[in-house]
Amino acid sequence: MLEELDEHGYAVIRGVLATQQCEELERRVALLFDSGHERSRQVLYVDGQVPSETPPLDALMHQWLNPHRYDDGLGTSDLTERPRAIASALLGAEPVLFQDLLLVKTPDQRRFPWHQDFPFWPVDRPRGVVCWIPLTLNTAEGGGLAFLPGSHRGGSMPAIDLHRGTPQDGRAAPAIGLEKAVCPSLGPGDAVFFSPLVLHGSTARKTAGVRIAWSSIWLHPEVRWQHSRAPAHPLCNEVADGERVMESLAPSTGARRAHERAD
Repeated sequence: MLEELDEHGYAVIRGVLATQQCEELERRVALLFDSGHERSRQVLYVDGQVPSETPPLDALMHQWLNPHRYDDGLGTSDLTERPRAIASALLGAEPVLFQDLLLVKTPDQRRFPWHQDFPFWPVDRPRGVVCWIPLTLNTAEGGGLAFLPGSHRGGSMPAIDLHRGTPQDGRAAPAIGLEKAVCPSLGPGDAVFFSPLVLHGSTARKTAGVRIAWSSIWLHPEVRWQHSRAPAHPLCNEVADGERVMESLAPSTGARRAHERAD
């Protein structure tokens, strides 16, 4: 896994969640639509300046931020053991759960442009790993998650406007060789662990039904908060700039309703 992560920027691990766990989480997601848990309203613009005429996040995907904080049986806290253990092995330390997301993509929603995750985080270094687990088949035709292998070696890029696919700071869009893109074949419960610097994105869903996934982000405990990197992130209102990340300072119910981003 470490070799694959270093070489490609991502590594696939089969059966991280059992079939029964996937079915239960899928049941919870269905209930979330009619629950009191509000979906994220907008992608994160790191400086807080949302361009005019920007559609809501639902144009790209339905998202619930930090369901591991839910206390009503609709969350994910009881499913974090396996992702945490694998993240610990990859990072060489007990990881901090920075945030997690439940994601639903429908056929009428747009493609998700190529981007890195790290530029959206208010932390000082990309020392972490993202765990992405589909509850449905991950295929290119189904709007599946795809990667550009090796792109993590190029360092950090600007935060991307996820509606427009261009850098939020107005710079020119980076040249991306899409012919090298890979969409891993993943079944329900399989996981792909990837670097926060690897470029990834998804096409529009061309098949019936929905694509459901659970994403969790794990940071090394030596990572520190750096508000200047993403000052509009809701956590900047809750954590001390310069302090080490701590799981006890994960987003609260209030932050869960703030603007956030999806993958």
